[in-house]
Amino acid sequence: MPSAGTWVDLASTATQNATAGVGTITDLALITGNAVPVGSTLQWQTCMWVDPAAPGCATPTTTYSTTVNSSGFFSHPDLPTPTVADLPAGTLVAYFGWAPVLTSPSGQVLDREPFGTPAQTTTITAMPPAMSSTATQEAGPGDPASDTVTLAGPTRADWTIGWELCWLTNGACPDGTAFTAGDPQQIDPAVDTYTFELPDGVEVPEGTAPGAHLTLGWAPVIRDVDGDEVTREAWGAPGQTTAVDYPLPSMTSKATASGPLGSSTQDVVDIVGPVLEGSRISWPGCYTIDRKTCADGSTPVAPGPVQADGSVGIVLPALAVGETYEVTGPEHELTIGGLLPNAALAFTWTPVISTPDGHALVSEAPGIPAQTTTVEFPPVTAVTQAYASSPDGPWYGDGLGDRVTVAGDVFVGDTVTVRLYAWPTGSEPICQGEPLAQTVLELDASTSTYDTGLIYTTPADRTDLTYGFVETTHSRGADVVSECGLAAETVTPRVNPNGDGGAAGLAETGARNVGALFALATLLGVVGGSLTRAREKHMKKARA
Repeated sequence: MPSAGTWVDLASTATQNATAGVGTITDLALITGNAVPVGSTLQWQTCMWVDPAAPGCATPTTTYSTTVNSSGFFSHPDLPTPTVADLPAGTLVAYFGWAPVLTSPSGQVLDREPFGTPAQTTTITAMPPAMSSTATQEAGPGDPASDTVTLAGPTRADWTIGWELCWLTNGACPDGTAFTAGDPQQIDPAVDTYTFELPDGVEVPEGTAPGAHLTLGWAPVIRDVDGDEVTREAWGAPGQTTAVDYPLPSMTSKATASGPLGSSTQDVVDIVGPVLEGSRISWPGCYTIDRKTCADGSTPVAPGPVQADGSVGIVLPALAVGETYEVTGPEHELTIGGLLPNAALAFTWTPVISTPDGHALVSEAPGIPAQTTTVEFPPVTAVTQAYASSPDGPWYGDGLGDRVTVAGDVFVGDTVTVRLYAWPTGSEPICQGEPLAQTVLELDASTSTYDTGLIYTTPADRTDLTYGFVETTHSRGADVVSECGLAAETVTPRVNPNGDGGAAGLAETGARNVGALFALATLLGVVGGSLTRAREKHMKKARA
């Protein structure tokens, strides 16, 4: 102990407030006086308590000591702020006390600070974890529904999480109507996501009217080891509600899938209750191109069927929830609906169920596949007739052409490709390889007859050949190729007794070319590519 006239004093100031698990805390001690022995020791004892009226603890912990040789300031190294898991159970606020003790080299206590001095006490406050939840957005009676909550922030292993539920009114839970379902779950500090599913699915309150729209609110609640509430989600928070529609009648259509112009379409509907006795089902309809809306300018189809008394629709029996009833609608003859021919044209039924007083209860939108009938347009057909340039022919040396008459509804992109081939007279027709000539006729809805014009001049000196046209009609995305050697498309010229030498000489190149082609085709046994190469080679010679 210091002798008379000497003195030593110890005081300290600690971090006053801290958030659990955030940053660090420390204590700064000041030793004053004129009798601090060299080699003294300053140590800090620390502990936590909950009751501010009862500071201290039975077994404090020495967290730091240092040698002191004189008066001055001495700082406890920064300590990580205790986390919520470090706090005593059942609280979010605790007091961390610092008690510095100065002892002489011989172990004599020179001065000390007691626990609980305000300047040496750090108040530690734990923040409850933030909660963000995602509940089932929509469900019907009996459907499964759940809520998944994600916790952001530290938690404790002695906490639990449970759920309260309530049928909300204007986003609020009426007093005394909240209820619990299922057992609370133990929290694992290493897990941040928890899911609760209604054990028996959605159960609406008794007396709920059919067609009513209800809102089920979810409120996850965290409780501590004593069962006291740590935190909860507010009623009606975003993502924390489930829209529950008490069932309206539903319909499933089974309309005619497709049919050609002039045929009929009909819809068969399976209705699932509830339905009030005296309700009706009727079938309006329309033509559609995009299968989403009724086409502008199309001819509407009024609701049907019309009964003998002038009423519209079929009267339905009473149906309980989930009870089914099948009903067949009226027939409708497929037309183009006042529109131009279009490959995408379809007729769509839009059945409506009305209440006994005529209020439309449920209806189907246009274009639903099961209630839509594709209008089929048969592919265009082509009738052809080959011709020669000489009205008294055909003669070798004549030009050849083809006339095409098209029947049916022409769509954009429909074409007829005309190709001309030749083969030895008297042999089987051959329409393979590169044609002698070809042309593509682009069809137009306003035109039915087409003429290729003279697309090839037959050699006058090659009198053993027969010529034949083949047509490929492209319509509705498919190709139809005419038969090789059809009589109307086959021309067997005769020798013109009045043929002039100029015409014969002009045709000589073509005759030799055709002869070379047949020779090469016979040699290789391949008409296509070999004919093409032979023809190109001869054409180069002819130009030279």
